[in-house]
Amino acid sequence: MKLYETTIELEKLWNEASNILECTFIEGTGEAMLSDIESKMKLVESEQKSLALHIATMIKNQRAESRALEDERDNLEGRLDKSLKKEEWLERYLETFTPAGTKLSDSRVTIGWRKSKQVEVLIDPEDLPAKFQKITITTKPDKQFIKETLEVGDPDNELHGKAKIVEKDNIQIK
Repeated sequence: MKLYETTIELEKLWNEASNILECTFIEGTGEAMLSDIESKMKLVESEQKSLALHIATMIKNQRAESRALEDERDNLEGRLDKSLKKEEWLERYLETFTPAGTKLSDSRVTIGWRKSKQVEVLIDPEDLPAKFQKITITTKPDKQFIKETLEVGDPDNELHGKAKIVEKDNIQIK
């Protein structure tokens, strides 16, 4: 029997007992029937208490599991941070001690390089003309716009000595 069914069953038994009491008052019989209903009610009430305790235990266990999962999530987040930092360090280490452009591979991994262009701003961002700045709470150079301007040629010579395009080799690990 399910917990919600015990409430329904108790209600039926109370109605049955009520009907018997009304009939008994009129006819003067039904004590045996009332005794039978009383024993059924005790069984249902006992079942109801047992189910309620079982569900409460399930809730307690679920809470404990939720707390354990939260703790595990915190541990995993810490491990993830360490792992990401180690990955970044290893990549920088490999870039530092492997000559740029060297292609290596075996059955486990392939090391390759791709060219990219980055803008290196040679002066303080505040000293750049406003159109080459992205205005935020802190001033920083608009490297994308600077890169586009330098690639097509700087017609007004506004960036001369202030920014240049530097080619870099970026490692690719697959």
